[in-house]
Amino acid sequence: LHSGKMTFQLVSAADGYDCRIFPTSRNHAAIPKTDIGDEGASASVGALSDGHGLNFFLSEKQFSVVTIHVWVWWPKETSSDGTARVRIGVAYSCRDTGLKS
Repeated sequence: LHSGKMTFQLVSAADGYDCRIFPTSRNHAAIPKTDIGDEGASASVGALSDGHGLNFFLSEKQFSVVTIHVWVWWPKETSSDGTARVRIGVAYSCRDTGLKS
């Protein structure tokens, strides 16, 4: 993490960047530092034109190594209209490299 702060969305290169994950909220969403298995920040999935200006945000010590974790919970059953509401969570873990600016 070069500057100590980062805003981002998650995109799929396999889908030609037409699939993106962004915060459910209307502002920059601070994602929690968490252990794998915790829920993390609530997120939505959309196409290329969706989620404009909705970014995840994190802040850590400069030169830290940050790993982004994404969880997808698939429902066991679909709704009466045949759709399934997938839940997505985003969180991160961090390791201090000990480097100083």
